[in-house]
Amino acid sequence: MTIELHLRLFEDFYIKNTKAFIALGFESRVYQKQVRVLDTVVKTFTPNHFLIYVICHHAKHFIATGITLRHLIDICLYVNEYYNQLDWEFIMASLEQFRIKDFTIHLLYICQHYLGMVNLSFLYQEIDEDVIGMLIYDIVERNATNSNNALNSMSAREIVRNIYYGSGKPSAIKYSLFPSATVLKKKYIYARKHPVLLPVAWVHRAFSYLLRKLKGQKILSPAERAKIAKERIELLRRVQIL
Repeated sequence: MTIELHLRLFEDFYIKNTKAFIALGFESRVYQKQVRVLDTVVKTFTPNHFLIYVICHHAKHFIATGITLRHLIDICLYVNEYYNQLDWEFIMASLEQFRIKDFTIHLLYICQHYLGMVNLSFLYQEIDEDVIGMLIYDIVERNATNSNNALNSMSAREIVRNIYYGSGKPSAIKYSLFPSATVLKKKYIYARKHPVLLPVAWVHRAFSYLLRKLKGQKILSPAERAKIAKERIELLRRVQIL
């Protein structure tokens, strides 16, 4: 099983936390090394920085669209393999700078108690069982099948992203009917390359919506999307990301 990583935590999460990434040495060669994988030399981080990076990567996905069991298994495999090389005091202090320490502790608790990860109970001072239940539901039930994941809907995702990244509290109905230009540019490449075609993207989206309706595909209403977004925002607050 592979651990999926980007070269950089793209887009808003990296930008929002750039100072912390630089302060922790992620831009420095001091914490980078080379390893050989299948006769190919790959640049990577030292164990502590790599685990921090993996967790930040998962947090980025969690904020926007949620994570699945695969993300937890990534953590389990890595911690079990490099347990003796990990400095947990440094790791937890670093994650606190990204405001995802509480989120991480709850994920580690789930990994240990349900997925066979090594015992890290020395990290758990107080665990909120209600939060554990909410996380398990979100990870196992809501996000298990991407095709049924309501957060794949641009409007629901945009509501959560705007609140986390400090752009206010957008209307669910407004973003269902008229998503932001930023969202449309990500979905329609031609609108990104040629901003003058942005109005065409809105029309394109409207036709796509009608086509899905004609095919009988289920489309969440603005109220349903708002409900999903509200639940995710509450979960972000419970794990102290917000």
